[in-house]
Amino acid sequence: MWFIRYNVYYFILLATKKIMAIFTDKRAVDNTYLEAMFVALFTLFIIWAVGIVISELLRTKRDTSNTTNAPTVPPAERTDVISTNRMDSRSKKATNAVRDAFLMLTVAILTTLAGYGATKAAVILTWIFFGLVILLLLSILLADLIWITLIFQLLAFPLIIAILSLAFKD
Repeated sequence: MWFIRYNVYYFILLATKKIMAIFTDKRAVDNTYLEAMFVALFTLFIIWAVGIVISELLRTKRDTSNTTNAPTVPPAERTDVISTNRMDSRSKKATNAVRDAFLMLTVAILTTLAGYGATKAAVILTWIFFGLVILLLLSILLADLIWITLIFQLLAFPLIIAILSLAFKD
């Protein structure tokens, strides 16, 4: 029994060392900037998860009809479909925007991890990107204007490209 317990402890210790080795860059320098980037990524992940839960709570459109034998009834007279409210579509749109931002930031951070490590500039750009995502989230929930999303994309893509290009700067 002690042998199994020893192996489990050894595995946990080895896994912890491997995980903490992530924060060491190619020059074998302890890179605390990567930790700051992962904090932004983890916070974005939490916001995405909360957005998924909220969008599921706000979802009101449920088609309960049997589509195989359903008679053709005009939509105004149907009683088996509850119409969707505006916050339902806004919450879905906001959740999808945060998901896309999370994926873009994940790629940028993993590329930084594969490169020479994070720099102060990359961390600053990461947090600027995070702030833009929060502004986009609030603007979608409050106004839902298409030009706001376009402005965000015009600002976000160069930030992500800049973070990607800083990953291989020695």
